[in-house]
Amino acid sequence: MTGKEVKEILLSNQVNLTRLSERLGISRQGLNTRFLASNFKDAYLYEITAIVGRDLFGIGARRDAQPILNVYAQADRGAALTPDNYPTIGHVSVPYFAGCVGIEYHSEDAAPKYTSGDTIFVLPTAGAMMAGGKYLIMTADTRTIRLAYPSEDNTRVRLSALNTATNGRGKRIYPDLDLPIKDIMAIYRVMGAITKG
Repeated sequence: MTGKEVKEILLSNQVNLTRLSERLGISRQGLNTRFLASNFKDAYLYEITAIVGRDLFGIGARRDAQPILNVYAQADRGAALTPDNYPTIGHVSVPYFAGCVGIEYHSEDAAPKYTSGDTIFVLPTAGAMMAGGKYLIMTADTRTIRLAYPSEDNTRVRLSALNTATNGRGKRIYPDLDLPIKDIMAIYRVMGAITKG
């Protein structure tokens, strides 16, 4: 599908492109640049579908169920989140999460928004990280859900835990991380969750 076709579908369904670009975390000009593509990336289609909440592009027929992966069974923490790289422990079919991959998250750094055992749904990030956006960040030695704040020159990123709990001395239990972007092996935008409670 071309970018021009995507734009026509969005406009024919009365999708506000300015609001869409804001939700994507890009400028309107950046969105217009994507519409120039001769082959619009599937990752963009899935992200737009999740934001709009409707399957305007017929991707539901291509991916009607989302796999839930056991990311803790794989030693290679940077491997892409696909059923080929991680054991699949189940599937769900939630139209809002079309194109997403689910992972069982086993940490408290994202509490109370997400708690250990929740199934978090993510999409590969096809562009730059949006300041303040929620992302699953994968490095050589960690997987964490954090709020991302890229530096102006886009060479580093400050990752802030959603959980702001402190210990008895007022120090945060989950401190901010400051990483060179080159050390990040994979970035996935958090689209939502199915909570265990």
